[in-house]
Amino acid sequence: MIVFTRNTCGTPSLRKSPQEEFSRLAIETLGGYFRSHPLPPERIAQIRKLINDENWVKLNPERDLEVAYILWSERAQRAYEAGHYEVAVRTAQRSLALQPNQPFTLELLGRSEFAVANFLEAAAAFRKAIDQRAIKDDGLIEAFGDALAAERAPAAALREFSGWIDQHPNWKSVLAVRLELARLTLAASGEAAADAVLSPAVAPNADVMPPELRGRYGWWFYEAGQFDTAEKWLQGAVRERPGEQVLQVRLAWAQVEQRNLESAIGRFHNVIYQSQSSADRDWNRRARIINEAHLGLAVAYWQSHLADNAKSEFSIGALSLPEWLNPKWVGALYSPGVAKTIEELKAARVKRHAN
Repeated sequence: MIVFTRNTCGTPSLRKSPQEEFSRLAIETLGGYFRSHPLPPERIAQIRKLINDENWVKLNPERDLEVAYILWSERAQRAYEAGHYEVAVRTAQRSLALQPNQPFTLELLGRSEFAVANFLEAAAAFRKAIDQRAIKDDGLIEAFGDALAAERAPAAALREFSGWIDQHPNWKSVLAVRLELARLTLAASGEAAADAVLSPAVAPNADVMPPELRGRYGWWFYEAGQFDTAEKWLQGAVRERPGEQVLQVRLAWAQVEQRNLESAIGRFHNVIYQSQSSADRDWNRRARIINEAHLGLAVAYWQSHLADNAKSEFSIGALSLPEWLNPKWVGALYSPGVAKTIEELKAARVKRHAN
C-alpha cells in the first residue's frame, strides 16, 4: 500500500508503507537522544528500554535498520567504558560508515584512537567532531590539542593547529582555542612566546587568573619538562581548589619528578580516598582519577624502592586503564622517568607470573 500525505508546502509526498512510517518515527525519536556527546549510562538505559518497549528492533534485522548506526554507537560507548578500546574503534567506525555526521561518535572514535596511541587518527576524528558541532566545545578543542602534542614534534604540532585556526578565523578569540595555541607555543617556542599568545585577555601572572587555568598552565610546563615550574603553578591552583582531584593528581606527578616522593604518595592516597567518597555522579570520571592515582602510587613506591607496594598498586590501576600498558601512550603523555618506571613494573609483573 502506498500512502500520500501533504508536506508543509502543500505538495504531495510519498510514504511507501505503514511499516516504513513506523520506522521513520523510531528514527526521529531515537535521534533526539543522540545530538551532542557520548552517552552516559542513564541515557543508554533509556534508549534500550525505548527500543524494547516499542519493539522497534523487530522491524528488520539490525543490519537493515536505519537506526543501526545508533546501536553501533551505543556498543562503541560501552566498549570504551570497559577499556576495550580497539573494539570501540572498530564499532564507532561501523556506526560512522552508516552515518558519518555524528559529532558524539566522532568524539568517541577520537578518544578510543587516543587510548590505543593512534594519535594522528584521534586528531583527525576530533577535528571532524569540532567542525560538526554547532557550538564550540572546550573539551573537544583540548582533546584535539592533546592528540597533536602527543604525536607531532612541538613545531609541527603548533604549525598544524595554527593552520586549523587559519581556516576558522572567527575562532581566534575563543578562549579554549587560545589556550591550546599557547600550550603548543610553550612547547615549541618557550614561555615568553606562550605568554604573548595568552595576553592581554589572559595574563599568565595575574592574580585574577582562575585556579583551573593556573592548573592547566602548570601542566603545560610538566609536558615541556619544566617540572619545578609545573609544581609551583600546580601548588597555587591546588591551594584555591583543594577539592579538585585532577589538580591534585597533576601536582603529585610534578612532585614525583621533583623526587618529593613522600608528598606525592600522600597526595595520591588522598585522591583515592576523597574520590571514593565524592558526591560526583560521573562515576567513569571518578574511576579514571582513582585508577590514575593507583598508578601514580605504583611509580612513586617503585622509585622509593617499595617494590611490593608498587606492584600491588600497578595491578589495580593497569587492570582498569589498559592504555598504561602501551609504552607509546605513556611516553607521549608523561615524563621519561614515568615511562621507564612503568616498563620496569611491567617486566616485574611478567617475571612474577613466570615464577
